[in-house]
Amino acid sequence: MVVRAGLANRETVGLLGIGSYWAVWIFKVFTYNVIPAIALAVIASAIFALAIGGALARSIKVLLLDEPYAGLAPVIVQEIAKTLDRIRDQGITSVIVQANAVAALRLADRAVILDTGKVVYDDSAQKVLDDEKLRAEYLAI
Repeated sequence: MVVRAGLANRETVGLLGIGSYWAVWIFKVFTYNVIPAIALAVIASAIFALAIGGALARSIKVLLLDEPYAGLAPVIVQEIAKTLDRIRDQGITSVIVQANAVAALRLADRAVILDTGKVVYDDSAQKVLDDEKLRAEYLAI
């Protein structure tokens, strides 16, 4: 017997032998909220993979990425980070504009921090991660 989430009620729960209206409620929450979120993350990661693949097929020298982690699940963010590491290992320069500064700094060799359009820092990304005062002043982390 197939029960669609929209048709779940106390009677269908009894027919299924679950014995609890809440079991179907959890099923409904999962199918309406969790599955679409997973599908969106898969679609977003596929789009990212296609974009990166298309760029790399052109023998590029510099890859510019604007918010590559925006709205993605942590698992997908980790996969993107691994991909960007492999791209760096191939000698391709990546310029990443990212609100998640820590994630971007972990990938970067060099960091440039702008404040009201002026360069206030241009040095090692690791130094930014290590300098608590600099992070607090410019990155709010």
